[in-house]
Amino acid sequence: MTALAPQIVETGRTLPERELSSRKQAVRDLYDRLAPTRDAWIERNAFFHAEDRRCLRFLVSEGLKVLDLGCGTGHLLAALKPAYGVGIDISPATIEVARHNYPSERHAELEFLIGDVEDEAVLRAAGGPFDVILLSDTVGALEDVEATLASLHPLCTRDTRVVITYYSWLWEPILGLARLFGAKMAQTAQNRLMPDDIASLL
Repeated sequence: MTALAPQIVETGRTLPERELSSRKQAVRDLYDRLAPTRDAWIERNAFFHAEDRRCLRFLVSEGLKVLDLGCGTGHLLAALKPAYGVGIDISPATIEVARHNYPSERHAELEFLIGDVEDEAVLRAAGGPFDVILLSDTVGALEDVEATLASLHPLCTRDTRVVITYYSWLWEPILGLARLFGAKMAQTAQNRLMPDDIASLL
């Protein structure tokens, strides 16, 4: 059984709905439920998220055009201080939080869209080309990582950098315990990809 993904609605543009697989529906439902508390989880694990932002600010200069796929509540995209940044997330409730955190009247350079990043129509709606395309802890939830990476080509120039961050599976026993004891936010089943796997897909 499949569910319909929400429409991307932005001033002057509406994309048609598309069906979601049961796996993607589960991802959307989980992050819809977690959206009201997601920023609290970020604060609870402030050191990790601060280091994550610091690392990405080293890799991504300020003032660029940035696309963040799986943007969550928008904090990472905003921290990169883009000249123009687009964040896309499959969870409507999460995008609602991102738009609340970074309202367009104060952050005109940031735009947040609801959609499945594996849908080429959604990627086309993002515009482009971009200087940087970011997938931060997103590849784990994708159904076809190779096809998704291939679909980014129209959004790139020869100088575009695709930046992928993903945790090491060597940490999984510790992270599993952290989730069990309520010290880490819940997540759906993830793809087991090592750095060499991701490099090969790229």
